[in-house]
Amino acid sequence: MYDLNDFNRLMVCLDMSRMDEVLLKYASKIVVTFEIKTVYFVHVTNSFKIPDAIQEQYKDIVAPIDEAIEKQISYSLNQFFTKPEDS
Repeated sequence: MYDLNDFNRLMVCLDMSRMDEVLLKYASKIVVTFEIKTVYFVHVTNSFKIPDAIQEQYKDIVAPIDEAIEKQISYSLNQFFTKPEDS
């Protein structure tokens, strides 16, 4: 059996759904409880494919998908993830 106090890294997988709020709040508690040193936030998706019709119609408006995801994850982190006091 593993001793959870031996772990010092945590990976949180986000999919930009409403579940992200729950995951981030729970991760905040885990970080404090187990004194986690490093947290990795990873975006998980089935596909980055934007339908061709949308790309064609809005080619000047659609930002690169990785930038849009990074912006959304940063927003979610600022809203729902609480870093420990000594970070």
